[in-house]
Amino acid sequence: MKMWQQITLITVIYLCTSVSGSTEYLDFDKSCDNYLNSYTIYDDETYYIRWKGAKPKLYSPCSYTFSPFDTDYKVCVEAVDLSINDCSVKLQYYGGLIGSLLKRTYSCFDSTPDKFCGDAFDDVKVKLSATSSSSSSSSGSFTLKVTTKNTYNAGIVAGAVVGGVVFAIFVVLVIIIVCRRRRLHPGTVVLGSGNQQQVVTSTATSSYAGGFSNQNYAAPPPYPGIDNSGKVMNSYPPPPTTGYNAPQYPGTGYNATGYSANQCPPYPAN
Repeated sequence: MKMWQQITLITVIYLCTSVSGSTEYLDFDKSCDNYLNSYTIYDDETYYIRWKGAKPKLYSPCSYTFSPFDTDYKVCVEAVDLSINDCSVKLQYYGGLIGSLLKRTYSCFDSTPDKFCGDAFDDVKVKLSATSSSSSSSSGSFTLKVTTKNTYNAGIVAGAVVGGVVFAIFVVLVIIIVCRRRRLHPGTVVLGSGNQQQVVTSTATSSYAGGFSNQNYAAPPPYPGIDNSGKVMNSYPPPPTTGYNAPQYPGTGYNATGYSANQCPPYPAN
């Protein structure tokens, strides 16, 4: 045998031996009774309960009881298909520690029931009974699927979902609080350097000349200039002078020579 054939054969054998689980079929027929049909169901097992209507004559009750193999598991019953046409036929689910508490009842013309699960480590009993012995092929039929479910894993998933929702709500609340604080306490701007600093606080509303109000923008800070002494100026500086105002020449009462009209200029020296 070639090497690749040996590898293939070993792989097939490994897969066949590693596949776990089993499937078993149970029938509501003349071999069924109401007391001795009890099964311990494991997480890798599946049971199918079938009823074909014509047999048995269900004036004698028939039931199957299932117990989970571990305290973290519960038994679930799911209807693959269900049709009950004889109103004397009743399908009942029982729960509780020994499967003695009636939980569900289905009879003629009921729709396919939802999946039913007992509590953790409780027994589940499936019972079929009829008040008439005239059962026939027209009475109906059904197939039920019985499995187990791990309640521990379901609790972990539920806890993770709840924790995620709580965390999301917490994040939203933090964002809302931060935004509200920013609105109530606007930011500040520091101007200048060293020991000479000016703190300007922004406001949400500022007014301008002309009677108009700016509702959306912060007011501009004061003029941040520095005077000749090095101090920060809190207002705009005065406008510069336009020029030197020289006195009129010649003055009032003087002629072009700079002497008054009643005064003669000195006689030039030789």
